[in-house]
Amino acid sequence: MRPLTWAQLTATVLVSAVLACAASAQVASDPPAEVEAPTLRGDQVVINPQALPPLLPAVVVPQDSPPPAPPPPAGYVWNVIWTDETDPQAVRRLYPAHAYRENVSGEALIECLIASDGALTGCRVVRETPMGYGFGEASIAVARNFTVAPLTRDGRPTDGMRVRRNIRWAR
Repeated sequence: MRPLTWAQLTATVLVSAVLACAASAQVASDPPAEVEAPTLRGDQVVINPQALPPLLPAVVVPQDSPPPAPPPPAGYVWNVIWTDETDPQAVRRLYPAHAYRENVSGEALIECLIASDGALTGCRVVRETPMGYGFGEASIAVARNFTVAPLTRDGRPTDGMRVRRNIRWAR
């Protein structure tokens, strides 16, 4: 048996993919379809398109408005009104030194508890990218300046609830 050429190998993979898609699209009650195998003519693979089983038509999903956001989990609030007046100079001073020297930008998602006065307490880093540059710790430090209103935009009280905030650090 002689080895397959690149074209034969590519065609074999494509035919296998088409047959696999067609086989997976069949309903369990349908009998398996007989499929004519491709033939080789010299260096070419010949496929009879009429011999392939029909594929399912594409399903089009209307793109109206997106579904409403799910309610936050118990103990969390969304739609908070940020009332902080963060000093940009103070934020610049908190930029991680190692990242600043290497001209690296990053971000961190933090989660905090909202105190009765609207201040954020007990913050923790949920995620930071890239790792190892200190964006998570810097985000917690800057969050000490953040405050939120006593009610969310939809009227839910914020006292004692948890909130998440993504902070981007751009160089």
